Amino acid sequence: MFNKKDICCYFAYIIGLIAFALFVCPPALAHVDPDIDIREFVSDSDFIFKGQVTNIAYRNSEAVQLLDPKTGAPLFDPNGNPLYEDGTNIPHTFVTYQIEEIYKGMAPQASPGGPPDSNVTLRFLGGQSQDDTSEYLMVSNIPLFDVNDRDFLFVKGNTEESCPLVHWFGSRLRILSDPCDPNVRKVYKIYNELGLEVINVPGGGAAPSYVTLGPFHSFEQINTHDMGEFILKKVTVDEDNEFDLPGANDVPESGITLGSHFTEDAFEPYLTQIVLAECGTVPPESCGIQVASADVSQAFTARPFPVTRPIITTEDPAAYSRPWLDMLEPDEKDEIMEAERLEHEMLLLTRFNPVLPANPCEVSILKYGAMAGDVSGPKGKPDCQVNFYDVAEVVGKNWLKVAEPGLPLFPICIE
Repeated sequence: MFNKKDICCYFAYIIGLIAFALFVCPPALAHVDPDIDIREFVSDSDFIFKGQVTNIAYRNSEAVQLLDPKTGAPLFDPNGNPLYEDGTNIPHTFVTYQIEEIYKGMAPQASPGGPPDSNVTLRFLGGQSQDDTSEYLMVSNIPLFDVNDRDFLFVKGNTEESCPLVHWFGSRLRILSDPCDPNVRKVYKIYNELGLEVINVPGGGAAPSYVTLGPFHSFEQINTHDMGEFILKKVTVDEDNEFDLPGANDVPESGITLGSHFTEDAFEPYLTQIVLAECGTVPPESCGIQVASADVSQAFTARPFPVTRPIITTEDPAAYSRPWLDMLEPDEKDEIMEAERLEHEMLLLTRFNPVLPANPCEVSILKYGAMAGDVSGPKGKPDCQVNFYDVAEVVGKNWLKVAEPGLPLFPICIE
């Protein structure tokens, strides 16, 4: 029996993991899209629920031996060992949730013809190997789970897909309380798999509200995972990397806030409203399906690795090398880094529109909108002042109405 060991996997903030076995921690490959399309999550899901993890178990899929396509006889390698199909005899993780609330679809049946079960078990590719318990397969974009985790999950194809979440780790939303919250009654808020705040951005005019990702939080529940006989610790490094988003260090930076951080209490009605809009006249329980629950005691055959979602990749990470930056004086380097951090904040605020605000007034308008009455300026656009340019703009558009009966001499209406 192995003693539990701490395995530290160092990786840059807001990136994905390459699939690995035997606790090899590769470099980062990709950034995470800042926006979350909850409406697409809802549309693509056949079962949506909130629950708490009560048990985690592991089992390998059945080994399927390769057969000669002509004779049907088993195939062997030159040493006489049987050959197996790709994607078979692979570790899988069985995560059992106690269901707290269902938003779309129906719970599984505890027994044929019986009442709905209060639990559901999701099966994920990856986990501790039955052949050697010191080996653990991790798969890119498939989340890690621990007993007592609480989540909102958007499920599709459980017991069929390698990952039964519609957008893989992106469609698991964590319910966590900030350990530094001074309130006696903890407020539970929503984070993504990597520890980024899930932000509710209100809509304006005809534009609907949307959900985006905010500052990063280095929580123990997110950074540490109990994996069989091992404990995996994620550690954020490379704090001077100018490509890290605001909040990449242990202490989150106070960047631009596009909206409010979703609490559990606020996210539930928001999700319910989107589900009702998606389902229309069909009840939410009939809009989805009765989800299948995986059974770790039953043998199963896994599907081959999907072609469109490669599990293992050998792609080298992009190298962002600027050695000249390290040759500068510390003050100069800090100035450049701060300028680039601010530029990235502006890109987030404009939703990656390359035309950035050119002055403090444009930044203020972008953040808070134009001030009341500020409709023009020297360049024909709001300038954060209410002056002659604004009066001229309003009068110019309304002067033809002066002669109409009942209208004042200067029909200027500023709300």
